[in-house]
Amino acid sequence: MRKWMLLPLLGLCVAHQSFADGGNTTHQVQTVMRHTQITADGVSSPMMSSTKFSSMSVHRQKIIAGIFNLSVEEYQQYLHYMDDSMDGYEYQHNTNPNLILAMHTHDKSKYRQYIKNAVIEDHDAIARILKVSNDYTRVAKEVYPNELPIMTPQIRAHMNHELQAGDVAQLYCDINAPSCANLLGIVLPKVMKIHGVTLDIFAVGQINKINIVSFAKRNGISPQLVDSHKVTLNYGSSAFHALEQQAHKKLTLPFLLVRRNGVEIPVNLGSVS
Repeated sequence: MRKWMLLPLLGLCVAHQSFADGGNTTHQVQTVMRHTQITADGVSSPMMSSTKFSSMSVHRQKIIAGIFNLSVEEYQQYLHYMDDSMDGYEYQHNTNPNLILAMHTHDKSKYRQYIKNAVIEDHDAIARILKVSNDYTRVAKEVYPNELPIMTPQIRAHMNHELQAGDVAQLYCDINAPSCANLLGIVLPKVMKIHGVTLDIFAVGQINKINIVSFAKRNGISPQLVDSHKVTLNYGSSAFHALEQQAHKKLTLPFLLVRRNGVEIPVNLGSVS
């Protein structure tokens, strides 16, 4: 399963293939960020010239080689391959030095150790990036709870939550919040265009019948739509709480899902346009 993440805070784009991919023994990991920067020496990637490395103090050489769990001699050998062979043309300069060494060694023990080093480093790097990504999303929702996520056209193009005949769209929201009216203004026209699609609106919070009627009038939901069951208006606090229990986590309003063939499909609000 290939997953793409955009981290606006760091300006990082990360692509990785899940380590739990059903037994596939090929795991490709690409990270745009490497944890190899050493400010004092201006090192921004694993690759530097052999001359520059040789001019450093033994202490600095050990630090740089140690980043990749290599000895100074092994790191020098890596630089030799990148400087004096086709490796420098065939592989990116942010390729893990352990992988370059693994491709050249005939020692089975060293080969396995180089591969293991690369796996551990990439695993740790991805874990750190995922933590920052998850924390970024969580804090963004806390700071801007009533705004839709910012989605680029490229990301939206890969998401498909288009309604189909027979679908039941369920919108859970605080009917007094602007975000609810904004989302309804996008979803309701889509529901109206497709025969056999219905929309259930669940008002969450301290809401009474007068509030719901007022909400319906403000948002163009006529009595005819309600009578025909094209749109239903419901008290939604209990239903929303049940959803949270089912998901084992706190959900953020507004929350939209589609029931299709008995399956509940949560909709990423960034894909709704």
